[in-house]
Amino acid sequence: MVERVWRFWGDHGLDILATDDGGALMTGLTLSTDGDASGNHGGNGDVLVGKIDAEGKLQWSRALGGSGVEYSSHNSLVQTSGGNYLIGASSSSSNGDRKSLNGRSDGWVVELNSQGQLVSQQSFGGRAEDAVYSIRHIQDDIYLAVGSTASSDGRFTNNHGDWDAWAFTFKVP
Repeated sequence: MVERVWRFWGDHGLDILATDDGGALMTGLTLSTDGDASGNHGGNGDVLVGKIDAEGKLQWSRALGGSGVEYSSHNSLVQTSGGNYLIGASSSSSNGDRKSLNGRSDGWVVELNSQGQLVSQQSFGGRAEDAVYSIRHIQDDIYLAVGSTASSDGRFTNNHGDWDAWAFTFKVP
Protein backbone atom coordinates (compact mmCIF):
# COMPACT_ATOMS: atom_id res chain seq x y z
CA MET A 1 0.00 0.00 0.00
CA VAL A 2 1.32 3.43 -0.97
CA GLU A 3 1.00 5.92 1.87
CA ARG A 4 2.04 9.14 0.12
CA VAL A 5 2.97 10.19 -3.39
CA TRP A 6 4.90 13.31 -4.36
CA ARG A 7 5.47 14.43 -7.94
CA PHE A 8 7.78 17.12 -9.17
CA TRP A 9 10.41 17.68 -11.81
CA GLY A 10 9.51 16.77 -15.37
CA ASP A 11 12.55 14.58 -15.57
CA HIS A 12 14.10 11.28 -14.45
CA GLY A 13 14.59 10.34 -10.79
CA LEU A 14 17.52 8.00 -10.12
CA ASP A 15 18.50 7.93 -6.44
CA ILE A 16 17.19 8.98 -3.05
CA LEU A 17 18.86 9.35 0.33
CA ALA A 18 17.10 9.81 3.67
CA THR A 19 18.73 12.86 5.29
CA ASP A 20 19.49 13.51 8.95
CA ASP A 21 16.75 16.18 9.16
CA GLY A 22 13.98 13.70 8.25
CA GLY A 23 13.79 14.77 4.62
CA ALA A 24 15.41 13.30 1.54
CA LEU A 25 17.90 14.20 -1.16
CA MET A 26 17.18 13.01 -4.69
CA THR A 27 19.15 12.91 -7.90
CA GLY A 28 18.04 12.52 -11.47
CA LEU A 29 18.80 13.49 -15.03
CA THR A 30 17.41 16.59 -16.67
CA LEU A 31 17.31 17.98 -20.19
CA SER A 32 14.75 20.56 -19.07
CA THR A 33 15.30 24.28 -18.65
CA ASP A 34 11.99 25.14 -17.00
CA GLY A 35 9.94 24.25 -13.95
CA ASP A 36 11.79 22.73 -10.97
CA ALA A 37 14.78 21.87 -13.16
CA SER A 38 16.25 25.36 -13.15
CA GLY A 39 19.89 25.92 -13.97
CA ASN A 40 20.31 23.39 -16.78
CA HIS A 41 23.50 24.23 -18.64
CA GLY A 42 22.15 23.42 -22.11
CA GLY A 43 24.15 20.26 -22.72
CA ASN A 44 22.86 16.76 -23.37
CA GLY A 45 21.87 16.25 -19.74
CA ASP A 46 22.70 17.60 -16.30
CA VAL A 47 22.59 15.92 -12.90
CA LEU A 48 19.41 17.12 -11.21
CA VAL A 49 19.56 17.36 -7.41
CA GLY A 50 16.66 18.21 -5.13
CA LYS A 51 15.98 18.30 -1.40
CA ILE A 52 12.56 17.66 0.12
CA ASP A 53 11.55 18.10 3.75
CA ALA A 54 9.81 15.49 5.93
CA GLU A 55 6.43 16.49 4.45
CA GLY A 56 7.61 16.08 0.87
CA LYS A 57 7.83 19.80 0.10
CA LEU A 58 10.58 20.67 -2.35
CA GLN A 59 13.10 22.89 -0.49
CA TRP A 60 15.52 23.42 -3.35
CA SER A 61 16.45 21.97 -6.70
CA ARG A 62 19.40 22.57 -9.02
CA ALA A 63 21.11 21.20 -12.09
CA LEU A 64 24.82 20.35 -12.00
CA GLY A 65 26.98 20.22 -15.09
CA GLY A 66 28.10 22.09 -18.16
CA SER A 67 27.63 21.96 -21.91
CA GLY A 68 28.45 18.23 -22.15
CA VAL A 69 26.70 15.22 -20.61
CA GLU A 70 26.44 14.74 -16.85
CA TYR A 71 24.66 11.89 -15.11
CA SER A 72 24.55 10.25 -11.70
CA SER A 73 23.55 6.71 -10.83
CA HIS A 74 21.85 4.67 -8.13
CA ASN A 75 23.69 4.65 -4.76
CA SER A 76 25.57 7.81 -5.68
CA LEU A 77 24.51 9.91 -2.65
CA VAL A 78 26.14 10.24 0.78
CA GLN A 79 25.53 12.70 3.61
CA THR A 80 28.76 13.78 5.31
CA SER A 81 29.19 14.04 9.07
CA GLY A 82 29.16 17.84 8.62
CA GLY A 83 25.70 17.75 7.01
CA ASN A 84 26.83 18.29 3.42
CA TYR A 85 26.03 15.94 0.53
CA LEU A 86 28.32 14.09 -1.89
CA ILE A 87 27.08 13.13 -5.34
CA GLY A 88 28.99 10.70 -7.57
CA ALA A 89 28.58 11.19 -11.31
CA SER A 90 30.14 11.27 -14.74
CA SER A 91 30.81 14.49 -16.62
CA SER A 92 32.08 15.38 -20.09
CA SER A 93 32.04 19.16 -19.52
CA SER A 94 34.82 21.62 -18.79
CA ASN A 95 32.54 24.62 -18.20
CA GLY A 96 29.47 25.50 -16.16
CA ASP A 97 29.86 23.93 -12.73
CA ARG A 98 32.95 22.00 -13.88
CA LYS A 99 36.45 23.31 -13.28
CA SER A 100 38.43 20.88 -15.45
CA LEU A 101 38.17 17.78 -17.61
CA ASN A 102 40.84 15.07 -17.69
CA GLY A 103 39.53 13.09 -20.67
CA ARG A 104 36.39 12.46 -22.72
CA SER A 105 34.48 12.09 -19.45
CA ASP A 106 35.55 12.00 -15.81
CA GLY A 107 34.34 10.43 -12.65
CA TRP A 108 33.01 13.49 -10.82
CA VAL A 109 32.27 13.93 -7.11
CA VAL A 110 30.40 17.07 -6.11
CA GLU A 111 29.88 18.32 -2.57
CA LEU A 112 26.82 20.49 -1.86
CA ASN A 113 25.88 22.16 1.41
CA SER A 114 22.44 21.76 3.01
CA GLN A 115 21.09 24.65 0.88
CA GLY A 116 22.27 23.06 -2.37
CA GLN A 117 25.24 25.37 -2.94
CA LEU A 118 28.39 23.95 -4.51
CA VAL A 119 31.12 23.53 -1.87
CA SER A 120 33.74 21.46 -3.70
CA GLN A 121 34.26 19.10 -6.62
CA GLN A 122 36.82 16.51 -7.63
CA SER A 123 37.51 14.84 -10.98
CA PHE A 124 38.86 11.30 -11.27
CA GLY A 125 40.08 9.37 -14.28
CA GLY A 126 42.32 9.43 -17.29
CA ARG A 127 42.04 10.60 -20.89
CA ALA A 128 39.25 8.23 -21.91
CA GLU A 129 35.79 7.79 -20.34
CA ASP A 130 35.37 7.37 -16.59
CA ALA A 131 32.39 7.39 -14.21
CA VAL A 132 31.61 7.15 -10.49
CA TYR A 133 28.49 5.07 -9.79
CA SER A 134 28.49 4.58 -6.03
CA ILE A 135 30.02 6.23 -2.96
CA ARG A 136 30.26 4.96 0.62
CA HIS A 137 31.68 6.59 3.74
CA ILE A 138 34.39 4.41 5.32
CA GLN A 139 36.03 6.53 8.06
CA ASP A 140 36.45 10.16 9.14
CA ASP A 141 36.72 12.15 5.89
CA ILE A 142 37.58 9.14 3.68
CA TYR A 143 35.14 7.74 1.14
CA LEU A 144 35.14 4.71 -1.16
CA ALA A 145 33.91 5.04 -4.75
CA VAL A 146 33.25 2.48 -7.46
CA GLY A 147 32.64 3.02 -11.14
CA SER A 148 33.89 2.23 -14.63
CA THR A 149 36.89 3.35 -16.63
CA ALA A 150 38.00 3.03 -20.24
CA SER A 151 41.25 4.92 -19.54
CA SER A 152 44.69 3.34 -19.78
CA ASP A 153 46.83 6.27 -18.69
CA GLY A 154 47.74 7.94 -15.41
CA ARG A 155 46.73 5.59 -12.60
CA PHE A 156 45.14 3.19 -15.11
CA THR A 157 48.12 1.43 -16.63
CA ASN A 158 46.56 -1.93 -17.40
CA ASN A 159 43.19 -1.72 -19.13
CA HIS A 160 41.57 -5.15 -19.47
CA GLY A 161 39.36 -4.34 -22.45
CA ASP A 162 36.69 -1.81 -23.33
CA TRP A 163 35.59 -0.90 -19.80
CA ASP A 164 37.07 -1.91 -16.46
CA ALA A 165 35.54 -1.71 -13.02
CA TRP A 166 37.49 0.57 -10.68
CA ALA A 167 37.35 1.32 -6.98
CA PHE A 168 39.27 4.02 -5.15
CA THR A 169 39.30 5.99 -1.93
CA PHE A 170 39.28 9.78 -1.71
CA LYS A 171 39.10 12.52 0.89
CA VAL A 172 36.66 15.39 0.96
CA PRO A 173 38.65 18.65 0.78
